Amino acid sequence: MSIKNKRPNLHYQHAACTEIGPFLFEPMLKLMQENYTDVTKEQFLNDLEKKQYIGLLFDDNHILRGFTTYAINPNNSGGDDYAILFSGDTIISPDYWGTMELVRGWCLTVASIMKTHSAKNWYWFLLSKGHRTFMYLPLFFEAYYPSLEAEPSEQLAQFKLMEEMALQIYPNLYVKGTGILQFATEGGELKQELAQTTFERAGKKHIDWFVKKNPGFYQGDELICIAKIDPNNMKGFAKNFLVRNLKEDEKV
Repeated sequence: MSIKNKRPNLHYQHAACTEIGPFLFEPMLKLMQENYTDVTKEQFLNDLEKKQYIGLLFDDNHILRGFTTYAINPNNSGGDDYAILFSGDTIISPDYWGTMELVRGWCLTVASIMKTHSAKNWYWFLLSKGHRTFMYLPLFFEAYYPSLEAEPSEQLAQFKLMEEMALQIYPNLYVKGTGILQFATEGGELKQELAQTTFERAGKKHIDWFVKKNPGFYQGDELICIAKIDPNNMKGFAKNFLVRNLKEDEKV
């Protein structure tokens, strides 16, 4: 029996941002505008200029269905013994929610980047505007912050590191002591129907935790998060993907 309405597979490609052509800007911007309010082309391109790498999700027909961007030590936010991998805009078409291809691709790109400075500890610094981004942390990391399970002392130590990064990268947007980035002007919020899906999942512990930490997410507030990128701190197939790619010689 045939299966109707089967969605095409997704395929991940990564590249330096300087290598992608302008022909990709329009479909990327379209994805952003379909999911977030009042995203202008100028804002989009200005943000893209601050990133070094990009991961692209294409379907079998080579239609762009999602992407994520990466920056290394933005605004000199790294240290002598550690480096920061910052995830910027990340979007997947709602028709493809639940796909694991982005996780596989993220591990490919991250392993390639980590091998350029293998002696340093690497931290993933990301902003969670919605619960789907936040859920990558409990699904694939043993320790991450902010975390429902972390001890208070451990939580405080990591909060200080996160806050230092936030103040370095977003000095005019980070509200000190809150763990939240707030934007002075409207625009860039999740569209109402997408934000509503978070409230519909009330009662799930990690989603409730996200809403507690970022109650203004539906207004565009972003929760700062951090996790050490290390196979010993990862779990599930994300750990297997990272280990496999760290052993390979491929580099971005």
